[in-house]
Amino acid sequence: MAIDFIARAAAASAQAAADAATAGPASPVGLFTDLPLVPVDAAVRTIVTSGYAVAGAGAGIYVSDGLATAALAAAHPLFCRASSNGRHFRLLPDDNGLIPVACGGANGQETAITDTSPDARPAIQAAEYYRHAIGAKGVRLDARNYAIRRVPRTDLTSWDVRFIDYEGVPIVVLSSSVFKSTHPEGSLLLRRKADGTTYTMSDYQTLTVDGIGAVIWRGGMFFVEGHGQAGDPDPGASVGSFTLEDVQLDGGLRLARDGLIFEVMDKGIWQSNDRYCGHLTLKGKSAIIGFTSELIYTAGISPSIADRVLAIGPEVVLGETGGSCINANGQTTQIARCLCYNAYIGIEGWTGHAGGYLKAHFRDITHDSSIQGGIYALPPANYYEPTAPVSGQLPVGHLDIVLERSPMSVGSWLEGRIVAIDCTPSVGRAATFAKGAEMVDLEIVSIADRTNPLGAVSFPGGPSGEMLIRNVSVRAEIKRTAYATANGLRHAAAVYTFGSIGPNVVVTLGAQEGLGGHINVAAAAYDHVIALRGYIYNETNATGSGYFDCEANNGGTIPNVPVIALSCSGSASGVKNINLPTSNVTVGTRIYIANFTRNFVSPGLDVKVNGSNFRTGADEHIAGNYTAACFEFSGSSWRVVERL
Repeated sequence: MAIDFIARAAAASAQAAADAATAGPASPVGLFTDLPLVPVDAAVRTIVTSGYAVAGAGAGIYVSDGLATAALAAAHPLFCRASSNGRHFRLLPDDNGLIPVACGGANGQETAITDTSPDARPAIQAAEYYRHAIGAKGVRLDARNYAIRRVPRTDLTSWDVRFIDYEGVPIVVLSSSVFKSTHPEGSLLLRRKADGTTYTMSDYQTLTVDGIGAVIWRGGMFFVEGHGQAGDPDPGASVGSFTLEDVQLDGGLRLARDGLIFEVMDKGIWQSNDRYCGHLTLKGKSAIIGFTSELIYTAGISPSIADRVLAIGPEVVLGETGGSCINANGQTTQIARCLCYNAYIGIEGWTGHAGGYLKAHFRDITHDSSIQGGIYALPPANYYEPTAPVSGQLPVGHLDIVLERSPMSVGSWLEGRIVAIDCTPSVGRAATFAKGAEMVDLEIVSIADRTNPLGAVSFPGGPSGEMLIRNVSVRAEIKRTAYATANGLRHAAAVYTFGSIGPNVVVTLGAQEGLGGHINVAAAAYDHVIALRGYIYNETNATGSGYFDCEANNGGTIPNVPVIALSCSGSASGVKNINLPTSNVTVGTRIYIANFTRNFVSPGLDVKVNGSNFRTGADEHIAGNYTAACFEFSGSSWRVVERL
């Protein structure tokens, strides 16, 4: 039956186009609501109204053709009616294939919505259902503001997550549709209570959902129906696509003012669960704000996954939610510099089958966003596994994002650039990506402004021995603003890490303005050390490092950390032999060894680094007079690359 929607809509669209092309000149008849009082001559095929119910508001062109029947009038009375002599006329779409909601009586208003603003929802829904019936392209909004009154559900006892009955959903889209505003500032659809008053957090129902239990029901705004279900024949890539163009959806709530928390059912746009769905596009001055769940939720099955796209334009604004701004499940993301702000999560999901890109500005996001390349892994038990390329898939997603006080976890198969202000992006965060992260190549510009960031990048590993973060390359620039400099704010370290780290994790530093240290290892249970390259050594940072007591250890093997400050526990003098580590060392790892034994005894200890670890075979000497040397691991041996 669902697939039949497509066939019937396509046939209706073809007939409607043919009939409109031969409609001929239109005869004026006055208001459309008065048509049942007006006889229309049998020779007249097309009429033009002066308005829907009021002259000058909702004027339209109507045709009497094969689609204009008593059945169509019964199903869509706002857009098809009979004249007094029994001739049926239906509204023609405008020149762009759109159905104006004003032709159904939804005039909207230029002024702000008030408690007495008329409910535009019934006419907007009716316009969408009529569009679907005749196969038109979309729905047109001309006014600045429209009130959308919440629709209470009557059945609260049992509900299927695929919205079988649609009850309580303000606007349902049954097939591919465009909602477009012609207003210079775009059109705002503002949720209100059922009585028209301001919407509040206390206005909800408690609904029993099959397999979940009791949840809060508010209704959201748009539900986009898919077609078929898993296992059904693939209906093709064109089903269920939806576009908002210069349309703003406002659920009426605000994150801080209303203390929003995440709720499951209050989504701005919801593509139906587990059904075949198409593209989802937001462009122009479109925005979605003020809901408690995901603002954009895409959980449908993709009929042609390589072609299914989530496209969000550069002027789009998403925010003020207790959920996430964007939930991207499998389509190829084409997100171009939109703004996500004041939300619990900015984005969660994947960049998609065809690579995809995420170009966005995240501001004041309270919880970790998460993104990785490719498509989600099945079964659900592997939900957070690194995505693996399959035939025909381009797994590498591209990032170009700004994180302003907004944490983010980066998963596998991503490359690109991150500017992070007063926050520390992480790679492979175990709480998000339980199976780690791999194949990541990032440039990070990390800026301290009003806080002391933990680091330019964080690597939160898993339990010892798992080594799930691997094959990662980061190039980091560390900077601070004039405010941060004046107030002594700076990065605590270049890198913050804990837990198990795998091989080939390399961080290369550029600018290091005001850097407080190198690698902050918050817990000792790690395996491979992160290879930190380009670190600018200075004595202040070295003395803040972990000390290695070369006297108490009688030389021995130093730990695999970027800077070692050598100390002694007694009053010994002479020479001690030490060894550099050789196991679990990533190629390119650099270690600064600074001899500070004279801080503890005089004359202090001289140190010889065992030559068996070096290409030359000769010992390297570090005298006990505050000298230091930098050693680099080539894969099988070490070499001195700098002396200070």
